[in-house]
Amino acid sequence: MDLKRPHLKQPHQKQPSPWQTIGLGTLAAVIGFYLVLAALSLLPSPGRPNGPMWVVLAVGFCFLLGGLWVLIPALVMDELRAKGEASPDTPQRLHVAQYVFALAVVMCCAMVGSWIALGPGAHGSLPFSSNDSLDVLGRAIFAIGAVVIWLGLIAVAIGGWRKRASGGKASGGKA
Repeated sequence: MDLKRPHLKQPHQKQPSPWQTIGLGTLAAVIGFYLVLAALSLLPSPGRPNGPMWVVLAVGFCFLLGGLWVLIPALVMDELRAKGEASPDTPQRLHVAQYVFALAVVMCCAMVGSWIALGPGAHGSLPFSSNDSLDVLGRAIFAIGAVVIWLGLIAVAIGGWRKRASGGKASGGKA
């Protein structure tokens, strides 16, 4: 019996080309920029949103900042690493900008999840059920997810602040 399972090994993942990264980052940033401008009523929106405009703004910032987070290493730092992070040779302000963008994207996602969990009114239903208990179940699941995201965001923000305050040296473990 062969205990090795070659089908469970991770296949070699090819890193995207700089043009693919720039293209996808730009697409995400443009979509986010449009959503931000539409939420601020500076551009026409294709329809009325099913929630408050701040949710559209949060989703827009999620796309915009996520796109910029991808574009910074590809354009400014002229490099791409497998984990999407900058090399130690890049200026400190670019590391900080990337870190802040990543935190902001996670915060926007947590805000949307919190609104789904706690916001007024029905936020949708399953097509095969009109039972209100499923709405409560869905809200409970989003509430648990939002709490986990908020706690993780706070932990990562405190850890990053401590790392920056100690001169940028890691405490030994990998993130």
